[in-house]
Amino acid sequence: MEERPPPSKFHTLHLPSPSSRETYVVQYPRDQIHRVPPPEHARIIEEHFRISSDPSRHARRRNVILIAGGVLILGILFAVIMSILRATAYNPEAPEFSVAGIQAKNLDVNATRGRRPPPSPVFTVALRARSPNPRMHAAYAGGREATLSFNEYRIGRGKMPPEKGADVNFGVTMTGNPPVAIKKLLTGAAAKAMVLTAEVPVEMTSWARNQKWDLKLSCQFTVKGSLTSKTIKIASQDCQTES
Repeated sequence: MEERPPPSKFHTLHLPSPSSRETYVVQYPRDQIHRVPPPEHARIIEEHFRISSDPSRHARRRNVILIAGGVLILGILFAVIMSILRATAYNPEAPEFSVAGIQAKNLDVNATRGRRPPPSPVFTVALRARSPNPRMHAAYAGGREATLSFNEYRIGRGKMPPEKGADVNFGVTMTGNPPVAIKKLLTGAAAKAMVLTAEVPVEMTSWARNQKWDLKLSCQFTVKGSLTSKTIKIASQDCQTES
């Protein structure tokens, strides 16, 4: 019996060539298996598709997007509301001032005849400040200069006192040393045109907005009667401020 060679682990493939009759042999191992892609890559892809197709994961992602969108919309609405409040309800205006009264001490002309120098005259002006901002707190720092003039003569100088509130009264005290002729006019019954000037630092505060001014106040007013009288009347007045 004719012996056959043992089977080879390679297969022989004869391919005819279109241009020649030469024979090409391609061999590959019978027990070698090629997989594309490799098994570990296939497991990664399968895991990815499994996670991507998980309905709970999609629901969580949708909820996150909805929450983020809601927070963004609320932030925009809050910014718009704050802008409207700042432009309308919290748009501070400078306070308004008026003279409520005036009183003087140590204006006795006969006091100059004594041996001792007479005490300096003291003028106290009742100044009222009203804030037109009901939703804001008003504070007046004080400490700035205030002067009182009569017939273009400065008869007193002092400091503005600190105050707080929407509607307050200042007791502005000033001292001076006017001549005897001025004292006689101040204690006379005729009407007197006077000018009060002062520097008034003001701060308006609220939860939405703060505002500060360094106001220059000028009040021109007319009084009737002696400044030493307890009941003196303000005949006319005009108070102006500028920052």
